[in-house]
Amino acid sequence: MHPEVQQDKPGNCPICGMALEPISVTAETPEVSDEAKDMLPRVGWVGGIGALFSLPVLALAMAHLIPGFHIDHWVAPR
Repeated sequence: MHPEVQQDKPGNCPICGMALEPISVTAETPEVSDEAKDMLPRVGWVGGIGALFSLPVLALAMAHLIPGFHIDHWVAPR
């Protein structure tokens, strides 16, 4: 994000705290960074809760597409 910040080793930007990316491009497969290892468990946990709460919304929104299933018996159309 800040092109004036350059370091010879991996680290974080002293201005905004984002992870610094290497300038040179290599053909080798990169290893998983510490930042990604730290973020993955939180994304998985929060993503699971988000999916749990989105299922009722999805069911209400798509119920009219299921033949023979009438949501109007449980939820008023208004």
